[in-house]
Amino acid sequence: MSFCTDCGSEVEDRWRFCRSCGTPQPVLVDDMVPASGPSTPLVATPQPVTYPPPRRPGPSLSALRTLGTWIQVVLWVCAAVSALLLAFALAAHAAYDRLVDRVSPGSLGDAVAANDAFELAIGSWILVSLAAGVAFIVWLYQAGRYVRREGRSGGRFGPGWAIGGWFIPLANLVLPALYAAELWRMSDPAVVTDDPEGWRHRPIDGKLWTWWGMFSVAAILFSIGLAQTDDATLVTDRSLWMTQYKFTAVAMVLYVAAGAVGALLVRHLTERLSSVGADPAGR
Repeated sequence: MSFCTDCGSEVEDRWRFCRSCGTPQPVLVDDMVPASGPSTPLVATPQPVTYPPPRRPGPSLSALRTLGTWIQVVLWVCAAVSALLLAFALAAHAAYDRLVDRVSPGSLGDAVAANDAFELAIGSWILVSLAAGVAFIVWLYQAGRYVRREGRSGGRFGPGWAIGGWFIPLANLVLPALYAAELWRMSDPAVVTDDPEGWRHRPIDGKLWTWWGMFSVAAILFSIGLAQTDDATLVTDRSLWMTQYKFTAVAMVLYVAAGAVGALLVRHLTERLSSVGADPAGR
């Protein structure tokens, strides 16, 4: 028994309205039980929640494309600077060679001026090459992070090898190429999504090995050429300077070709990476 909230008259618990004043009465919880009997309490059955696998950190596709475009420009610039150094090497070689030409002898001053220009060109080339090398390594590192971010797994060389592979003596003759080859395979658009390790037996474009072969031989020849004139003088050590000019000229021819092939390689690899997990939003 309870009382009306308005007039205070007695009301039974099952009444919905006061029979004296008609005021609606609050409904008790027990009154909500159906007349047929006590209700079975409703218990929510927990449902399993499936979350997508976490994405690895890495650059967005748009950032990788932008970086790839800049790397192509840098490599073409490096090829152009190599062509200029080739011209200076040939000019210095010709000026020095005229010192012993009995028909049309040249002056020592011309040879010295040509050699000074050649050495200045070498310094400029080294600075440009270092900048291009750093940019290229950064691009390789980011490309390795991106392809793993999009689900490709099982590689032997993680993104860190894009950097560390260049600083291990002797091994640096092969590690950067192996890293690039693995990246090429992992970015193969023919690999299906549900087989993240299906890239292992995909083919490698021949221009990758062509690029690395020319780059490696050019680096060796250029180093040999520089070593010829460490303690040489321009007047007395003619053969050493002539050797440096020749080695440098051949190395620059290879560097020009390697720069051009490298730019094409970056373009094609960027296109392949764009097909790995690409979406319209450019995540």
